[in-house]
Amino acid sequence: MSRFGYVSPGFPVYKANIIPFLEGEKKVHCKEMNEQVVNQWERALLSMKGFVEQVYLCARPIVEKLTGDERRYRTYELFGDAITSYFRIPLLRDPLMGLAPSPLIYYAAARFYYPETRRLFRCDPVSFIENIMDVAKKLYDRVKEFSSGAEIERLWFSLPADTRPLYNTSGLIPHLLVTSAISWGLAINDGLGREEAAKLRLAAIFHDISKPFNFREHYKLAPEILEDILGGVLDDATVVELREYIAQHHVLASTSQSSILQKADMLASSSDRLSYLRRELVDPRLRNERLDPDIGYGSGEKAWDFWRKLEPDHMRILSEEVAEDLFKSSIGLEKKIDIGRRDNRAGEGLRIALVDLGAIQEFISRTRDLRSVAASSLVVDSVTLAHLPLLIQSVLDDQGYWVPLESYLVMSGGSLTLLLPDGVAGMLHALWDDEIASLLGEVGLAAYFASTDFTGDYYYDSGQLAARMSYEKLTHEPRGKCVEIVSMGITTPDFCELCYSSSRIVNSRYCSLCEKLHKLGSEIHFRNKWERGFRLGLDTGKGNEIIPRKCFDSEYGDIARGDVMYLIAGHPHATLQLDERKRNLAVIKVDGNLMGEFFAGALSLSDAIERSARVDMALKTALERAAADLYSGVELSSYRQPNDPERAVSSFFLGLMYEGGDDALIICPSWCALPIAYSIYQNFYRELGGVRALSAGVAAAPPEHDIWALIDAATKLLDEAKKKIGRNMPDTGGIAFDYIEGGVLSGSSTLSRLYTSYREGVAVQPLSLSDNYGRLSLKEFLKALKLPTDTRELFKTAFSTSRKEENDEQRMLKEIRSSIIETVSVSRTVLHGARKSRILVLHVNRMKSLLQKPKSKEVDEKGRSYEILEDLLKLSLAGSANEAEMVFPLLEVNLLIKFLGGGII
Repeated sequence: MSRFGYVSPGFPVYKANIIPFLEGEKKVHCKEMNEQVVNQWERALLSMKGFVEQVYLCARPIVEKLTGDERRYRTYELFGDAITSYFRIPLLRDPLMGLAPSPLIYYAAARFYYPETRRLFRCDPVSFIENIMDVAKKLYDRVKEFSSGAEIERLWFSLPADTRPLYNTSGLIPHLLVTSAISWGLAINDGLGREEAAKLRLAAIFHDISKPFNFREHYKLAPEILEDILGGVLDDATVVELREYIAQHHVLASTSQSSILQKADMLASSSDRLSYLRRELVDPRLRNERLDPDIGYGSGEKAWDFWRKLEPDHMRILSEEVAEDLFKSSIGLEKKIDIGRRDNRAGEGLRIALVDLGAIQEFISRTRDLRSVAASSLVVDSVTLAHLPLLIQSVLDDQGYWVPLESYLVMSGGSLTLLLPDGVAGMLHALWDDEIASLLGEVGLAAYFASTDFTGDYYYDSGQLAARMSYEKLTHEPRGKCVEIVSMGITTPDFCELCYSSSRIVNSRYCSLCEKLHKLGSEIHFRNKWERGFRLGLDTGKGNEIIPRKCFDSEYGDIARGDVMYLIAGHPHATLQLDERKRNLAVIKVDGNLMGEFFAGALSLSDAIERSARVDMALKTALERAAADLYSGVELSSYRQPNDPERAVSSFFLGLMYEGGDDALIICPSWCALPIAYSIYQNFYRELGGVRALSAGVAAAPPEHDIWALIDAATKLLDEAKKKIGRNMPDTGGIAFDYIEGGVLSGSSTLSRLYTSYREGVAVQPLSLSDNYGRLSLKEFLKALKLPTDTRELFKTAFSTSRKEENDEQRMLKEIRSSIIETVSVSRTVLHGARKSRILVLHVNRMKSLLQKPKSKEVDEKGRSYEILEDLLKLSLAGSANEAEMVFPLLEVNLLIKFLGGGII
């Protein structure tokens, strides 16, 4: 495909992103589409060709059983969904690049073998995963080599659909997919048959695909690319027909299909490019330089010449300034522009629809069995990414319509946003309860459907859609599972031993749903993790595959008989050995700050799709980099044993209970919990361009501690961090943490401990995760304790500190903790708060003076521990109006040392 080359338009081309990226510490909105990016696009298209051919080989035995019109239209629909799946691979990838099939593969497995797989997903969501798993494994092993995920991910934010400032906020890939969705909808509204609508949809996906090679004459090159990719799987007559549709989308159309494609392109462009804001944002800047914007935003050679005559850097500066104004207005930093003010009009009989899942938390937390919880999280993800899209496609297939995958504009966070023809949206609404919501209701999940007119103004449409969904939830009771009357035996009721709300099935301790979830969590979810493992990111320089079964040298059956919590805590076996010191585990909960406001600020369809993608990729990338840093940190330690780096990241991988959108639940060894939370924050913040951060709650205890009480504690600590930091400064993260080795740590007990420490003036939690919030940050805290702030070095120190062999790091932290206990005991002899602060200062200063001339190594270490406490005192005094108001973070120092010790200190 190198024959396509690259023809410059005569000026630099930039993709302007409303949500910026960080380059160093600077926020940058524009990415140049240079020749290197064009070469990446070329490679991605070549990979797409291989992917489409592999899908054809998978589906061919099924397609060849079909005849006549059905064979043709199902083939076109299959390739349309396959290409859209290919473009979306990086947006829906698994965190830690799991080697087992993800929910995206569940969709592909059911879709590429349709209609023979129809019976596998016209069922409840749990049965769907059971039914599709074997097919998904088979498909995954065939297509995984074509993913090109990292390269396509970069292209999403480097390729514009238009070269001009403001218009270049529209991404090329979103534009291709949205134009295809609109084309299909308009074709249905115009009465085209299923085959013609499917062919038009395929042409629309390719209509602007050649722009990066030649913006000026892309319509000449796009038909060649279509033929190159689809020529081997479609007949010649169809390829010629599709080429004609594309060739005419910028000239006088000779067919109704070409006319529809023209109209769809204009509607998508109008929605994406925010042209109604041009006169407010761009024109004044150009007129100030005595330039006529109407020429530059006109058509023909004069428009191209207008931009060629500008200084090379002018295009970048103008694009950057416009994108920055859009960004500030969309998140409410400044009222730069009047967004969403346009007179709205109906969008050619199209509707934008929202599907929202309900009762998610109740479903996930229905049992106290952790494997069932992991399975429940997998079920929720598969409902959003696979089961619901398939159900909608299949239900409407029965009515003679196939909803293209690209019509699902956004798929994340327990919701789907769709673009549908008016009649199809009404039909789906009428069938919703009986055909779709009832299946989800069998497992206790609710599903709501609402829609509104598509006007092309996404900011307006999304507001209308949110209002409609609120009304739907208030007035509509979804059909779900009825309350069950549990039979009572002579002595004890026949309750399920996991959920205690349903009857046990015959010859089992569990009800039907809990039996399925427990099996799914044990035999499919955890077993897949244990036996197939994951691929560690390239940040390590290795990109190696890590299989827990190999690095722990244990078969799954041996692990299943023990307690996996011991493995997650850092033990080499699922049971505690006689000569082992018990290691502790931690629960980490992270959640983005004010993400609802962030998504509500989307100005266009392209902006909405990109925001969803950025958040999804930000958290997954953050998890991958945290794992890579963990691996590297352990590898750097001189105390590591063979397989220690692999075991450390395997514990993290096995304990990743849930990740979706902007929140995650992780169980991991306590020694690495705080560095993991810190690393996730740093990378999430960077991936979202410094616009949003996340907050964290971390709770640690021995592995036999009630895990639900620990999750409850982490939840309350997260709430505290968000309440005091995250909701006030959404671009600043907060972290709160607690640790216990005896007794019970729960939500209520952790808050009680924290508030008692507040009253005693020895706690400052939550700590800020950034340095610009005006309260003690985790970075300042680590520096004061003479601990590294680089995450890899922090992992190295934490690993060394938590080893059973005594070492310098361990001895120093033990000495600091001993000095803290002495200091707290002195302060508790005084009742008055102001005098307590004074006593703390005097005690630390006095002990430091007494120990300035040590006579032994032990005394020297004690002296250095009080020097560190003095540095913390200075830090506390710097943040206080006076000494009486000073809060000395002794609780946090003690907890941090306990965390890093992992049960050894």
